[in-house]
Amino acid sequence: MLLRAWRSSIPAEPARHASGGKWDAWAALQGQVAAAIETVEDGHVDEDLREQLISWTLDEAGNVDPDRVDAVAWGISDAGVESFEAQWLAELTAPEPRPFTLREGDLFPVPDPSWRPLADHRLTARPSRMRSPDVGDLPHVRAFKPGPVDVVIDPRFDGILNMLIDELQVVAALWPNQDFDEFALTARSEATFTIAATDPVQQATNVDRVIDAGLASGATVLALPELSTARDVPPMLRDRLERFDDKVRLIVAGSCHEPAGEAWTNTCLGVISDGPDYLRHDKLVPVELRDAGVPRKEAVEAFAHPITIYAAAGVRLAILICRDYLDQGVGRVLDALGVNLILVPAMSDRTDGFATNAHGHVAATQAVSFVVNGPLSWHGDAVVPAAVLAQPIVQSTVVELMPPAATPAVEARTLLVRSLTSR
Repeated sequence: MLLRAWRSSIPAEPARHASGGKWDAWAALQGQVAAAIETVEDGHVDEDLREQLISWTLDEAGNVDPDRVDAVAWGISDAGVESFEAQWLAELTAPEPRPFTLREGDLFPVPDPSWRPLADHRLTARPSRMRSPDVGDLPHVRAFKPGPVDVVIDPRFDGILNMLIDELQVVAALWPNQDFDEFALTARSEATFTIAATDPVQQATNVDRVIDAGLASGATVLALPELSTARDVPPMLRDRLERFDDKVRLIVAGSCHEPAGEAWTNTCLGVISDGPDYLRHDKLVPVELRDAGVPRKEAVEAFAHPITIYAAAGVRLAILICRDYLDQGVGRVLDALGVNLILVPAMSDRTDGFATNAHGHVAATQAVSFVVNGPLSWHGDAVVPAAVLAQPIVQSTVVELMPPAATPAVEARTLLVRSLTSR
């Protein structure tokens, strides 16, 4: 309620931008609010504190003062974002969790990452300390602004994602294919194509082998490249996770082209232990290739589907596919909403742009990005790097990965440690 009141009364020239006594008064009240919230158990704002906060928005005559509302809002953002996030998630999950589409102006909590694996490391600067909020935003609370794509928030994985993050130590890149020659383009019209492995039986064997190796590595998150699987793979992976062990794991099951009425999708499903459903992403930005000298476009309609952000306490996870990760408009949406775990299966003959964008997401949201590209070579020319791992740790921000010589191949990396040695 207070944050919505703040958005409706933002002063044209806020006292926080002033100097002298006006700024001093604003800063003192902002600090008072933050201190009050920090003293309560679990950041829970009870009725007494709520009334106190409301009283602090009033001037001596009992009228609402926009500068005081502004100071209270910033104090809530600094110290009370966990309380706001808890209430926000509670509203989304009552009486039962449900995905919903963000509308213009919807408030969205953006907490700083507080994941257990980050605790013992020197981190890059917190996003809330780097970013000068736009008008209508706070360091930890953003108002949704429509962009090139709709955004769906899915809170159904709240508890299981927190368990996953607590155990997130090792990630595994899985490469079932050596060369693009193992795939075939199928023309779907004079100008469009889809891609699939030329030998489905051998491909299934390759995928099965790298999944076994990835699970044996102890990885928490495993990722296959774009277009390396078929629609029967995710159910197999779900069954495999149920039988493997009690550890929470997430497998990004590559992707495949699927018919959708008269159109096609390039769909990636994420399989998570004990999850209520698959995590799903449909590709937004189709690729263009030359087929026997003829330029063709992937048979996917651009921006025909939303981005889904899987929200949990302190976690904002998104799956993208290849060029989605390189699109500036998509990147701005993710950064504005504080997405801090980005998983990307890709299929490209060039991967240099992935590292560049990974640096940007670390700077914007302290995001962990994991991009796994396949196949390992393109008509005989090696694709370097084959995967990119980004993390918000000083001196170990973006690491470019290459697999062992043998294919099918797996490279498991310890996440969120300085040395990043193979395991």
